Amino acid sequence: MRQKWTVIPVALVLAACGAQTKNLAATEPKSEPAPATHAVAAPVEDEPAEATHERNVDPSHAVGDYIVRRFSLRSRKAPTLLTERVIAVKDESYVLEVTRESGIESRSVRVELGTDSANRGEVLSVVALRGGKEIAMGRAAYEAIMRDTIFVADENEGAIESAKVKLDVQGRVLEGTETRFRVKVRGRAGTMRTFELENSPWGEVGSEVTTADGSVLYRAEVVDVGHEELRTAAVQEN
Repeated sequence: MRQKWTVIPVALVLAACGAQTKNLAATEPKSEPAPATHAVAAPVEDEPAEATHERNVDPSHAVGDYIVRRFSLRSRKAPTLLTERVIAVKDESYVLEVTRESGIESRSVRVELGTDSANRGEVLSVVALRGGKEIAMGRAAYEAIMRDTIFVADENEGAIESAKVKLDVQGRVLEGTETRFRVKVRGRAGTMRTFELENSPWGEVGSEVTTADGSVLYRAEVVDVGHEELRTAAVQEN
């Protein structure tokens, strides 16, 4: 879920759930980086089309790593809260427990992602968690969990600026890079801002897409990120 934001201070709203807005302060601005090739995967107004949802997974992930993000789409009344936690590390894959909370609904799956050069980021297996039991599921179960969390602009015209920033999350200061892009969404000019954590296996963790008049079409906000020991033993193969 790498899953691979200017010279002025920026304030991308990466906030704790129910907490106050967190601020990004720009440092060491850079101008005109090479055009980015990444895309932020769902139509703005319509139901998201089926996507592969393949992710880049860094081998520095460890059991207990976690990230919590909130995703807002203009066409959705309520935001989606997504928690991803590393529960197992194998020779050529990772296992993430992914929990989606939207309104009063909560669903969880465990997805195994490849890390080998031949299948890096590929979804290898998915199981649903029901009544404390694992039930083998198809890839569609993972795609349903990830629905509304990925956005794709119709056209990315390239990067405008990039700057080192500091992100305040739960009272902790995290360093990263914010990059701004010119984009088009359904023929309208807009701006996309992305935030990538420095020295973190999660990589790009935040994003915001706005139109020229300032309307927010999509936002991905960091609620929490860190590492904690799991309460139950996780499978770890060397």
